[in-house]
Amino acid sequence: IEEIIVRLFLILLFFLFITPAYAAKVDTGDPVLDDAFEVLLGRDFNAKAQAIERIASSNHPKAIEFIQGISAGKLRLHKKSKRIVWVQSKGKKFLATDALSNESLGEFKKRKLKKFSINNNMRRQINNILALEHLKVDDPNIRLEAVESMLANAAPEHVGILEPLYEKETNEKVKSAMGLALGMAALASDNAGERLKAVAQVANSIHPVIRSTLSELSKNDPDVAVKNAAADALVKIDERIELYENMETLFFGLSAGSGIV
Repeated sequence: IEEIIVRLFLILLFFLFITPAYAAKVDTGDPVLDDAFEVLLGRDFNAKAQAIERIASSNHPKAIEFIQGISAGKLRLHKKSKRIVWVQSKGKKFLATDALSNESLGEFKKRKLKKFSINNNMRRQINNILALEHLKVDDPNIRLEAVESMLANAAPEHVGILEPLYEKETNEKVKSAMGLALGMAALASDNAGERLKAVAQVANSIHPVIRSTLSELSKNDPDVAVKNAAADALVKIDERIELYENMETLFFGLSAGSGIV
């Protein structure tokens, strides 16, 4: 009898504590989104990064909005209804709006709304996804901003993204920025040969991000050839910066002088 009681007690514990853990936590009406958002509620950041990719490739009309909301902390889960909501701070509470239907759900305390936590790697991943979307638009100014964003967050995977777009780009400013971004991406490569070629590719630019990266490589790159090449490029960049500053000083001096009678 005691054994039966113990077994019944264990079964009861299973239904009380274990079964709820497997119950659906998110209900968007889309199985792909439901699965991805449930993973985003977890603690495995590698799995969460994959979930972001699934949202991005879901073809859902609001996929990019959702990803932006996750990054900004504006998209959350309303725990009770299991709905994904947009939140807006209102005093000590938050106004919640259904992210799919735009239905206003009212005001809630912070503990009623679950945030989708991300780490720095995921933040960079999201920036890349958003930049890629912006690179597809017709407005060259938006494309240029997207490339600048990638330039500031260079990663080796950008090479595969930018190379085919670089070949097709017709705007000279955007294409030039893409060239620098490709160089910056290669500077982050694990391959010393790729880094060495990239140093030569960006050596003529005075862009602050490039100068900062070359400075770091000149001090800490494990490959001596890359370190020396970065140091040489840095000297040339600083010489160009000094030249531009001197020209600027001379120009303004002459402009001021021309006003003297």
